[in-house]
Amino acid sequence: MDTNKNIINIDSIIDKSIFELLGIQNASQEKKDKVMSEMAKTVQNRVLARILDNLDDAGVKEFEIIIDKDDEEETKKYLLTKNIDLVKLATEETLNYKTEIINIFNSQNK
Repeated sequence: MDTNKNIINIDSIIDKSIFELLGIQNASQEKKDKVMSEMAKTVQNRVLARILDNLDDAGVKEFEIIIDKDDEEETKKYLLTKNIDLVKLATEETLNYKTEIINIFNSQNK
């Protein structure tokens, strides 16, 4: 069995837009905007879930209070005090999600 067919080149995922990776770069801007909006929501939810997984109950309550203030700088500072790297989490989740979408797309188009 050739297992290389399901391996995705990580450089390709990083360097190319999701539209290029899926071969839909010529889609309408409206469709692209919708795809990007849905992807952003999914990645945000995944990042939030990972943040909450890294906090104890008291930390979750503190974080909820900070999030409600809608202060990006305070949020970043709080996460740093908890040794949570927001940029790293967002990057990891974005790459994971792009990889999942590509795998699904490729499996449906065999």
